[in-house]
Amino acid sequence: MSEWYYAKNQQQLGPVSKDELLAKLESGELAATDLAWTDSMAEWTAIGKISALQSAAAAAVPPPSASPASAASAVPAAESTPYQSPKTSAESAAPSYQTPAPPAGTNGFAVTTLILGFLAVICLVVCIGPLFGIVGIVFGHIALVKIKHSEPRQSGRGLAITGLVLNYLSVLACVVIAGFFFWLFSGMETTGPDGQPLPEDEVMEVVLDRFEEVFGTEITEEVRRSVEQAEAEAAEESGEESSAPAQPAADE
Repeated sequence: MSEWYYAKNQQQLGPVSKDELLAKLESGELAATDLAWTDSMAEWTAIGKISALQSAAAAAVPPPSASPASAASAVPAAESTPYQSPKTSAESAAPSYQTPAPPAGTNGFAVTTLILGFLAVICLVVCIGPLFGIVGIVFGHIALVKIKHSEPRQSGRGLAITGLVLNYLSVLACVVIAGFFFWLFSGMETTGPDGQPLPEDEVMEVVLDRFEEVFGTEITEEVRRSVEQAEAEAAEESGEESSAPAQPAADE
């Protein structure tokens, strides 16, 4: 059902149905000179000139100051109307969208956090991974705060989170490894009955005995052979150095 708008006393009113508009005409609330509009019309038009309402307008009760004969002749031209066609309900309900602002680039702290995360994992074997990990954790949280409060919004949240995970894992792995070796070597006696430190070869025997207790004979034998091979190579190098001929003293 089409919706109608009408003008009365310099006010734009509606929407109403066609039946309601006809009822207003029959009751004399509206006259043929009043303007009306519906979505099938290009502009506001006097009711007396609208074909769909002409029959009702002709039978409408004329206003006290005008006679039925002069009502049609008093219809004003459509071009002089001060009203604009109202939007249809579909148009007025349509939301307005705005194009979001593009991201303001990638956050530098987020990139640095990811790089430090990879370095922390790689350098874990040389015991300096936790240093990268701690710095990376600090940089990662700074990156998340800066990205959250940036305007326009910066990208790099995923990089920061990935870097944080790597850095936390490297620090956790270092703590686990350090705790394991502390447990492994705790309680070992490295001093003799006289309270003096044991010789290096005896300390190594104590360490190998502890390895055998924890890991079993097979792994300990592999470690023992590696240690003996390293000691033999060191002794051979020191023997070669001691057997080198001494330089003759210069004649006075």
